[in-house]
Amino acid sequence: MEIDRNLLSKPEHGKYVSIDKLAEIITYNISFIRGNSKGRISQQEILNEITT
Repeated sequence: MEIDRNLLSKPEHGKYVSIDKLAEIITYNISFIRGNSKGRISQQEILNEITT
């Protein structure tokens, strides 16, 4: 997974983050934590969890 520099900086306090951006950040962090794990997670799975 290529690192997107925008994902490395945290949102400013008091700023709203779109649900899509939040899902992208969560997906990146989960992928980073899992490392080379064979289990993959998609941004769509995260979006489904956030919005339900």
